[in-house]
Amino acid sequence: MKKTILIFMIILLCIGLFSCSGISAAVSEESKEESITESQTESVEVSKEASTDEFSHIPSFSYSEDTSAYAEGEPGVKTEGFNNVTTSSFSTTDELIELAKNEVTIEYNQTTVYYDKTEEMWLVVFSTEDVLGGCQSVYADKNGITQLIVYGE
Repeated sequence: MKKTILIFMIILLCIGLFSCSGISAAVSEESKEESITESQTESVEVSKEASTDEFSHIPSFSYSEDTSAYAEGEPGVKTEGFNNVTTSSFSTTDELIELAKNEVTIEYNQTTVYYDKTEEMWLVVFSTEDVLGGCQSVYADKNGITQLIVYGE
């Protein structure tokens, strides 16, 4: 049983390594175009009262699926000791990216924002273009409080 779990975790890690260059391997071309990156100037309102339409152009992800893939204590998974531990208001994805930067420990040249409307969770992926495994993913709740960081996906 332990070998099966270990093999499963290795497969997940490999999938993460090969899909990191923009997690976009799992996202359709249409979603890639909808991704909000730091170089874009568009601001997206993210107020608590926001309607579903306001988030429709932000790529989605499943926080519960992501957290089930990462085990606490696993190398590259950080579940405590964060910098963003108090409520921080933000009204645009640019402000969210600025908050998430407090957690980043890698060099990067692109950011991508995802949203899970069911869990009201945000995912900010910091990466370097054309570099596999050089990502850092910061998961934050609707109050800007970091919940999880995954390194080297």
